[in-house]
Amino acid sequence: MRRVGAELTWLVRLFTNLSVPISLLVPLHSNSKVAIHIAKNLVFQERTKHVELDCHFVRQQFLDGLISLSFTPSSSQLADLFIQPLTGPLHSNLLCKLVFLNKMGHLLKEILEDDHTRQSKAPYGAPVLFQKKKDGSLRLCIDYRALNKVTIKKKYPIPLISEMFDRLGQAKYFTKMDFRKGYYQVRIAHGDEPKTACVTRYGAYERLVMPFGLTNAPAATFCTLMNKIFTPTWTKTPWRSTWRTLGESTNSFGKTSSMSSERSESLLSTRYTS
Repeated sequence: MRRVGAELTWLVRLFTNLSVPISLLVPLHSNSKVAIHIAKNLVFQERTKHVELDCHFVRQQFLDGLISLSFTPSSSQLADLFIQPLTGPLHSNLLCKLVFLNKMGHLLKEILEDDHTRQSKAPYGAPVLFQKKKDGSLRLCIDYRALNKVTIKKKYPIPLISEMFDRLGQAKYFTKMDFRKGYYQVRIAHGDEPKTACVTRYGAYERLVMPFGLTNAPAATFCTLMNKIFTPTWTKTPWRSTWRTLGESTNSFGKTSSMSSERSESLLSTRYTS
């Protein structure tokens, strides 16, 4: 219902911004009373509209050479794969359609060039498959379901919706920042690389950095690392608990646009050493 309500709100706001006459609007039907109420609520629409803000200071600093992207390796940036004792090799394969073989060859060539993958002779081997993106292109995916079944699950405190509402409070401005190749910043622990092996028509390969699909990757590993990086900002600023990391993105929020920009800049200027 929340998704339908958001879509209806977006459509109403779009038609309003385009000055489309009410008589030309196409009737929208919904069996959700909540979605209909949100779509008709003008106050809700005004409070959730997008606004233009001058938040290009970070981009300008990149252009001026004042800041640059960097990666500082550390002992804490490791993904450990603890698994239960196995009775035999963990190896499987899927039939790959002929139409995908050429695409797989090109993708493997690109992957091997980034120094994040190497050839493998491990007794492990996850199957490889393709998933279509929204633009029609193909994404190479590794099916780690068999490995995840024997992996010892780590626990991470996923935020509760009620807790998030309490933290948001009276915030009116929200900033979302996605990490550039976030998982690739996490090194697989030495000796665990063979467990990430995948099998293809062109051979077996294993990852040196954390791939997508591992059960402990999103929260237990990546979010824990992000919390360790950004937690020191709590002692430098008076706005404790005004950011949250979930998945591959970090969100900050504030009551005013200047406050939101200040907090975003503070997060982006955080340096991590360990």
